Amino acid sequence: MSISRIKDIKFSSKILIIATRYFPHPSGPAEAVRQITNQIDTVKFDLITIKESRDLSRFDRIDMVNVHRFGIGNRIIDQYLLAFFGHMFAKRLHDNRQYSAIWGIGSDYGATAAASFKIKNPEIPFLLTIQDEDDPKHIRKRIGLVDPWFRRIFASADHIQCVNDVLMRWARRMGATCEVSIVPNGINFEEFYKGRLREFYIDDLKGRLGITPSEKVIITSRFPNITWTKNLIRAIALLRDMDGVKIKLLVHDYGHRRFFLRREAKSRGVEKQIIFLKQIDHDEMPSYLWISDMYFVTSKVIPPNTDLLEAMAAKVPIFSPRGSMAPIFFRDVDTGFYYNPNESLSIAEKIRMIIDETELRNQIIINGERVAREQFSYEKIKIDIENIFDKLFNKARKRRGIIRE
Repeated sequence: MSISRIKDIKFSSKILIIATRYFPHPSGPAEAVRQITNQIDTVKFDLITIKESRDLSRFDRIDMVNVHRFGIGNRIIDQYLLAFFGHMFAKRLHDNRQYSAIWGIGSDYGATAAASFKIKNPEIPFLLTIQDEDDPKHIRKRIGLVDPWFRRIFASADHIQCVNDVLMRWARRMGATCEVSIVPNGINFEEFYKGRLREFYIDDLKGRLGITPSEKVIITSRFPNITWTKNLIRAIALLRDMDGVKIKLLVHDYGHRRFFLRREAKSRGVEKQIIFLKQIDHDEMPSYLWISDMYFVTSKVIPPNTDLLEAMAAKVPIFSPRGSMAPIFFRDVDTGFYYNPNESLSIAEKIRMIIDETELRNQIIINGERVAREQFSYEKIKIDIENIFDKLFNKARKRRGIIRE
């Protein structure tokens, strides 16, 4: 039974979402929530998020979601206010709205509030979605919660949805005892292409970045590993020295790594070929993908599904290290290429291959776009999320005596 077929059941018509950040500050998790909630028009959604800045209103209607902003308008303070007091605000909303489920997004401050609400209201099903874009080892340290508080996020959930198997295994290690499933993020192809003048964006952005028509462009994934990115820089130097190939490397979301990578580029004589990009907003990422000829996964953290799927949609071949780094939709010489991030000569050979072998490149592009469209559209992902809520709603109905065994 899908959500669309249970709309007449009063207690299953409203869901409360708690997410640390939401629009107008776009991110991969926020975009995934927006896309999924836009697909389900038979359920009413409320969402609690931090106020983050003083100029934002306390309440907004964004697409299909009623957005309630919590806090004083300071991002750092509001995160902790949400973690420790957000469940009280959620209870006030629940008293008026009578939610059928609570949905925590991420494994941070918002999820802490959702877990606290669940503990105090055990009859309300709790879905936890984990799609963190940071290394799982760093997440708990980053949000500053002591171990028992952090682990209870996972222990209190009735169902955990992860976007990849790495996060699924991590959820188990953190103490999850409920069912854990993998439902990746997706891509809305209509929105990805709608209203975007591709050639205009390419010419304008290339001009601003100083990229000439004869230069090939490589963009890295966010949170680049220093050693792997250094080897990519060395590969670019090798290609220049051996074949005269002109390449511009866009290093994405470099953080503290800039000093070390700039020093490496300077020592190889390719500092003018490296462009350091600060964190790119989610809605700006397609423009950078459109100007790129290759996307290199240079992080030991799996990049967000949205980044990789948008690279496929933008017709950009993906290069990924072997092992757990490879996303669930990645297949060597079908939708992309594996590469050895520890060997600069091997990297240079892969780059040379994709430049020279036009037929292979075109086939990779066709396959990648097809896989993204067929397997990762939000129409399909919506059904997977509906099925999860169906299970939770049925359990709640049994507890309330609406369904008898």
